[in-house]
Amino acid sequence: MNPPAIALTVDFEGGIEELPARTTTLLALFDSFDVKATFFVLGEIAEKLPSLVREISNCGHEIGFHGYRHVPLSNLSLSCFRAELVEWRSRLECLTQRSVLGFRAPFFSLQANTVWALAQLEEAGFRYDSSIYPGLTDRFSWRAAPQQPIRTSSGFVLFPVPVLSRALPVGFSGGGYLRLLPWLVVKWGMRRHFLQNRFGMIYVHPWEIVRPSGANRRPHRRFFAAGNSFKQRDSFRSRIGRNRTLPRLHKLLTTYRSHVRPMGEIVATMSDLNVWKPNL
Repeated sequence: MNPPAIALTVDFEGGIEELPARTTTLLALFDSFDVKATFFVLGEIAEKLPSLVREISNCGHEIGFHGYRHVPLSNLSLSCFRAELVEWRSRLECLTQRSVLGFRAPFFSLQANTVWALAQLEEAGFRYDSSIYPGLTDRFSWRAAPQQPIRTSSGFVLFPVPVLSRALPVGFSGGGYLRLLPWLVVKWGMRRHFLQNRFGMIYVHPWEIVRPSGANRRPHRRFFAAGNSFKQRDSFRSRIGRNRTLPRLHKLLTTYRSHVRPMGEIVATMSDLNVWKPNL
């Protein structure tokens, strides 16, 4: 049996001034490996930089939705969330002239107390979600959720963040984990999933990219909601290890290039997934 594919994804958020240059760096890297990714786009970004989102799509990458603003699901009412989904799925599809089928909540903030979001996603026409972190964290997680892709009884697919193991439920293949964990741990986690025939995921943010030229040294400004309790901590932590992101992403693509796909493409080929019945 061939090992499952690895979803290459980008949480498309960050400071407006620096975003075009960092996006160019990412697009050039992906092009050099001849791989395509899923860009989960923040509505606020698409509103300010529509031509950049269109360029990403024209390069053959999938566009997904990342919410309008970078706030956790728990900060939104059901009606507000529903309105965002309907409006921005339509706007992104008009912008790119392609279907928008995937969603990822900011902070991977789909939890038991926000599971109502799944029904709203499906009703709005989305086919899959990648908002669950089933591991240890001091922020948003859903420890009881599955650790591999699964579907609901209606066929809606959930693609959670991979973790090292059931006994050690810690992410390793994206974000701060990819930057800060020892490389041997990242390498072991990827290889373990690969050899166990488990679906993988790589995820990065443009603001994590420091170009080899030494540019991007100015402090970046990310989108945060006023009063977000994670603002100061994230502002500090996001600056640590950013020089490692691009080299480590390069290593992962060198090793797994032939298995990397956009998430939507992988979801479309999934069959015989187990059924999960969260408390909707």
